[in-house]
Amino acid sequence: MRCFTVLLACGWLLFTPPYNQKAGYFDATRPLAEWDYRQAFDKAEECQTHIAQENFMNRNLDPNSSVTANLKVIWLNAKCVPTDALGFKFK
Repeated sequence: MRCFTVLLACGWLLFTPPYNQKAGYFDATRPLAEWDYRQAFDKAEECQTHIAQENFMNRNLDPNSSVTANLKVIWLNAKCVPTDALGFKFK
């Protein structure tokens, strides 16, 4: 995971599956610690809405394209995670 020092106050973090270079696809089976951080949100609803918008926009892309297939894997598996679930401790 990348550094989240500034993001801790936001409440919810959006993660997407990492790209597996050897296999050539986005791997949603990897542990969350290996996923890519995308964006921070104040509320879970904002994070979920962002994922839904990405899925909606990808709906109109060429279904036979490998790019479309990868985008579907990314956004169908995206996760909104509360910062307190990541084990951060405040002093």
